[in-house]
Amino acid sequence: MAIEVRLFGELVRAAGAKEIPIDEPIETVRDLIELLLRKRPNLSSFLSEENVRSGRLIILVNGHSIKMIDGMETRLLSGDVISIERIEILQTVGGG
Repeated sequence: MAIEVRLFGELVRAAGAKEIPIDEPIETVRDLIELLLRKRPNLSSFLSEENVRSGRLIILVNGHSIKMIDGMETRLLSGDVISIERIEILQTVGGG
């Protein structure tokens, strides 16, 4: 399975990259987050389930929020069923 993770905002600085290719076998967004935390431990303050639930972190799979699919259990599939090309992780920033 080939997945491209795109990072934005402070996440780029924390990870040291705008994009992280993932070739390891994973099944869900939760698996992906665990893998990213092993590969890039500096992301640990951002990539928590609480940040996703609270809206401080937005995770999109092919442009669709995981909140509208199955949350952290959103399945990542490749091959004939679904081709996952990228996952975008955005940090929300408040302003006034």
